[in-house]
Amino acid sequence: MSQIKLPKAELIQGNIDYPEMIKQDFRKALLIIGLTVLSTLVVTTGLFVMAWFIM
Repeated sequence: MSQIKLPKAELIQGNIDYPEMIKQDFRKALLIIGLTVLSTLVVTTGLFVMAWFIM
Protein backbone atom coordinates (compact mmCIF):
# COMPACT_ATOMS: atom_id res chain seq x y z
CA MET A 1 0.00 0.00 0.00
CA SER A 2 1.24 3.47 -0.83
CA GLN A 3 1.24 6.06 1.92
CA ILE A 4 0.08 9.62 1.46
CA LYS A 5 3.08 11.94 1.84
CA LEU A 6 2.54 15.36 3.37
CA PRO A 7 4.37 18.36 1.90
CA LYS A 8 7.58 19.32 3.71
CA ALA A 9 7.51 22.06 6.33
CA GLU A 10 9.68 24.37 4.19
CA LEU A 11 7.00 24.44 1.51
CA ILE A 12 4.29 25.40 4.00
CA GLN A 13 6.13 28.40 5.52
CA GLY A 14 5.79 31.84 3.98
CA ASN A 15 2.93 34.12 3.03
CA ILE A 16 0.48 32.33 0.79
CA ASP A 17 -2.28 34.36 -0.83
CA TYR A 18 -5.12 31.92 -0.20
CA PRO A 19 -8.01 34.08 -1.52
CA GLU A 20 -6.14 34.56 -4.82
CA MET A 21 -5.43 30.83 -5.08
CA ILE A 22 -9.10 30.04 -4.42
CA LYS A 23 -10.14 32.62 -7.05
CA GLN A 24 -7.81 31.05 -9.63
CA ASP A 25 -9.10 27.55 -8.81
CA PHE A 26 -12.70 28.79 -9.06
CA ARG A 27 -12.00 30.35 -12.47
CA LYS A 28 -10.35 27.11 -13.60
CA ALA A 29 -13.34 25.09 -12.36
CA LEU A 30 -15.80 27.41 -14.14
CA LEU A 31 -13.74 27.17 -17.33
CA ILE A 32 -13.72 23.36 -17.16
CA ILE A 33 -17.48 23.24 -16.48
CA GLY A 34 -18.16 25.66 -19.34
CA LEU A 35 -16.05 23.66 -21.79
CA THR A 36 -17.74 20.43 -20.65
CA VAL A 37 -21.21 21.90 -21.19
CA LEU A 38 -20.19 23.27 -24.59
CA SER A 39 -18.69 19.98 -25.78
CA THR A 40 -21.73 18.05 -24.50
CA LEU A 41 -24.04 20.36 -26.47
CA VAL A 42 -21.92 19.96 -29.60
CA VAL A 43 -21.88 16.15 -29.31
CA THR A 44 -25.62 15.96 -28.60
CA THR A 45 -26.41 18.28 -31.53
CA GLY A 46 -24.17 16.19 -33.79
CA LEU A 47 -25.93 12.99 -32.77
CA PHE A 48 -29.37 14.52 -33.40
CA VAL A 49 -28.27 15.81 -36.82
CA MET A 50 -26.88 12.38 -37.74
CA ALA A 51 -30.07 10.65 -36.58
CA TRP A 52 -32.17 13.15 -38.56
CA PHE A 53 -30.15 12.49 -41.75
CA ILE A 54 -30.33 8.70 -41.30
CA MET A 55 -34.15 8.74 -40.98
